Amino acid sequence: MQPDLGTGWWTYVRYDQERDRPKISWDLFRRVWGYAKPYQLKVLGLLTTIFAITGLSLIPPLLYRDLIDNAIANGDKTRLNWLALGMIGIPLLSAAIGFGQRYLSALFYPHQNRCVDEPAQQRCCWRPERLNADLHQHCY
Repeated sequence: MQPDLGTGWWTYVRYDQERDRPKISWDLFRRVWGYAKPYQLKVLGLLTTIFAITGLSLIPPLLYRDLIDNAIANGDKTRLNWLALGMIGIPLLSAAIGFGQRYLSALFYPHQNRCVDEPAQQRCCWRPERLNADLHQHCY
């Protein structure tokens, strides 16, 4: 006897690539972005720091390649010094941007312990869960 694949835990076991693929469009993105209206600057700041850190993480392999192919092979001490400076500076810059990212992330929770359920004072809560709750309330 085969279990019914449409209910219970079997819904987590099955996977249909065509059926389970999310349908993401620009209209959906604009609609979700509209719900994030009070959070837009903070979200853009966080995305900027994420992209900056990601971009910086792509640089060290290029520095290593240049170190091996050019600086060591040709005995270029000036290039070696610049590459060493880059290998020290990139992680430091990435860490500084990471601190900024954590600061921006903390702005979502400024009054975490003081929020109450009164509508006039709920605006003090900059929680990402609020955005999720707003979307869930509208969609369901």
